[in-house]
Amino acid sequence: MYSECRRWPTTGNAERTLLTLWLEKTLMYCVFKSSGQLYNGDGGGDDNDVGGDDNDVGGDDNDVGGDDNDVGGDDNDVDGDDDDDDDDDDDDDDDDDDDDDDDDDDDDDDDDDDDDDDDDDDDLPGKIKVHKSTCFPNDEDDEEEEEEDEGDDDDDDDDDDDDDDDDDDDDDDDDDDDDDDLPGFEDDMRYLIEHLKSIYPHHYSGLHKDIDKLEDDTWSWGIARSACSVGELFSFITRLLPCAYQKGCLSVFSNSSEAGLACLAQHCGDVLRHEAIDATCLTCLVISSTSLSDAQNRCWRVWGSDLRLNPTGLLLLSKTELSPDQTLHSLYFPGQDMTLQRGYIQTEVKEIGTVVCTHLTAIFEHFFEYDLPYKSYEEIMQAQINITHQRLQGTSHVLAGDFNTGIEVTSQDPETDLQAEAPHSHQLLRHYGYDVDTYLEQDGRCTYFKNNSLVSGKNQALDDVLLMTNDFNSVTKQRVLDQTDPILSDHYGVRATLCKN
Repeated sequence: MYSECRRWPTTGNAERTLLTLWLEKTLMYCVFKSSGQLYNGDGGGDDNDVGGDDNDVGGDDNDVGGDDNDVGGDDNDVDGDDDDDDDDDDDDDDDDDDDDDDDDDDDDDDDDDDDDDDDDDDDLPGKIKVHKSTCFPNDEDDEEEEEEDEGDDDDDDDDDDDDDDDDDDDDDDDDDDDDDDLPGFEDDMRYLIEHLKSIYPHHYSGLHKDIDKLEDDTWSWGIARSACSVGELFSFITRLLPCAYQKGCLSVFSNSSEAGLACLAQHCGDVLRHEAIDATCLTCLVISSTSLSDAQNRCWRVWGSDLRLNPTGLLLLSKTELSPDQTLHSLYFPGQDMTLQRGYIQTEVKEIGTVVCTHLTAIFEHFFEYDLPYKSYEEIMQAQINITHQRLQGTSHVLAGDFNTGIEVTSQDPETDLQAEAPHSHQLLRHYGYDVDTYLEQDGRCTYFKNNSLVSGKNQALDDVLLMTNDFNSVTKQRVLDQTDPILSDHYGVRATLCKN
């Protein structure tokens, strides 16, 4: 089938690649590669050859084989290992409580901090180390250059250590802690963009000022770079927490965070709606904090780094140029607050057309939205699908993401024996004409795996690359990014290989 694919006349490339990763509960990365496959996924694994030599359609970039895994590098702390974050938070709390003039710290404490920093460097939940040799085929030379650069950096660090006094070392430790314990914020996006720019020079997200450009660095006592403002944190402490205490929600939180959020939505919804707590700030507080000190450290700091939270967690990376006039990030319910915001990125990709990256709402056990006219998460999901259809109706497009919906499939193979999730929403996608059955027919393995070490749940096929177009005469889909050790995410990937008419 691949040998019958026609080359595109302008570039000779018959395919493009889209990769969607769900990282740190909130970050989703849609990555376009000119190599020729469309990826949608959240995890790790071997990007194996699909069909042999016939897959090499248009040159080196089209070599679809190789070990295209380990996209997150050593940053395996995706949706678990929160203990590392807690340890870092404890270090940050201690650093915040200490005065700058406390230069007489014990040597042992300094050594412990250094050891912690070394451990963090090996497994940073807020920093994504990319090893190109296992991520991207044909990039071995880049890896060697990267290793040489890292070696030079290490030498420079050693020189700096020799030159700096103890006070400078303490300041450096503080800065490192600030970076290392804050997953899911702008710092992470900047790190990812910087380390992938030689491969994916084009990028866009809800925080971007323009294509390939995050918003200009603004500095207003650090507040402009945080998810929450001083006023929002004040409202959180003086209004929301007292309400939560009075209504018994704090004790509910100790047993279940979802149940605690549902308690807040039911009993403190008016406070949330009328107090100056922006949805992005609330999202940060919900996903990033287990205590008040966590909320302060993660969502607001006077001297913080780039702590803005990407509202929907979507980031688009591309090898090919994106159309500046047709690229946008949009919320599904603008003007209405969501505890966990959802939206999409829409763009025009050269030689592909309209591509949309999204992440539909998950189906939680407890309902904790307080500002939407819906009573269940499946109602919200169906509304999001309807909005997507209305805005893209009549337009040929590719829709990729974590859809959080799938049908039941009975099989003797545990990996293809699937449980349903919001099946009516899956049927709605089929009703609108998306090819929701292609992956199930060609691969069918779960993309959300009950034996995944990061989650405990059900085997479900929730992720896909869906087509609403007649521009391609064939599509091949399969699960990828599912064999890294340790697992990168709670979701695995789906790759779609398209052949253009």
